[in-house]
Amino acid sequence: MRLFSRSRKWALRIPIPFLKHIIRETSRTFYLTGPSGEIWTVSLIQNIDGYFFEEGWQEFVRDHFMELGDFCVFIYEGNMHFTVQIFDTSGCEKESAFHAICSQDYTHSVRDKGKKIGSNEAAKVLNASSYESCQCYSNRKRNMAANVTQADKQSGTLTSQRRHVTSEEKGRAINAANEFESKNPFTMIVMRHSYVYSGFCLPMPCSFKNFHLPETDQEIILRDPRGNEWPVSYVVTNGSQRRGSLSAGWGAFSYHNNIEKDDVCIFELIKEDVMQVHIFRVVDEITPLIKHSTRKRHGCCK
Repeated sequence: MRLFSRSRKWALRIPIPFLKHIIRETSRTFYLTGPSGEIWTVSLIQNIDGYFFEEGWQEFVRDHFMELGDFCVFIYEGNMHFTVQIFDTSGCEKESAFHAICSQDYTHSVRDKGKKIGSNEAAKVLNASSYESCQCYSNRKRNMAANVTQADKQSGTLTSQRRHVTSEEKGRAINAANEFESKNPFTMIVMRHSYVYSGFCLPMPCSFKNFHLPETDQEIILRDPRGNEWPVSYVVTNGSQRRGSLSAGWGAFSYHNNIEKDDVCIFELIKEDVMQVHIFRVVDEITPLIKHSTRKRHGCCK
């Protein structure tokens, strides 16, 4: 992602190939739904350099604590509405983005209107970056792909067949996990879409990583509830804040243990390089995940 400054305002350039999807819209006001579910409004402006999201974009960036090296994926839902995913330099979704609160003065009116917008048409994906940022993103994806095990390649992308999950059920899973006790160090993580359905990159909380996990890349063994052991790559990413993530091998582990979004996992460090994984499911009934092929890979800003 690249930020532009014009007249002391931040702006985000819209890639030319994507303009055909939104230039037909009658309004120049667009709505961005972030990972937290909050909605921001941004204005689309045109100048000699192209089309930009300008007014409102600065608040979106600040409210999500976005830093140099973070990147976004925009999914166009139609009717001037985008859903935005935010990733940090590790290639994992930015955890703090799930807790972002809109600082725009008209948050409440926008949120009410947001309930009415959106469509069922196929989503069109826009990566909000300049060509240089796209090249960087592509290189990062290639480097990550080079380390993926054959098991993860077979995982591909997954679709849930699980029934609708209620807020009460999500709360019960978290409460059950909160009752876990151990003399060993452990951390609790609520599963996100990019952890278990696509991407398969699981960031470790910094509070746990800084005290209990290594400072360099290495292999870690995950032990599932049945006692099976799975080798997983633990990758440390340099940046303003060193991040540690489970990468290659995690996709196979989550798939074969049928872990789904909103399930809660506790990672208990029982040895220096072995973690026991305790799974607290939102729904007790296990429904097999649908596996999709990953033969066709999409580039960036095509």
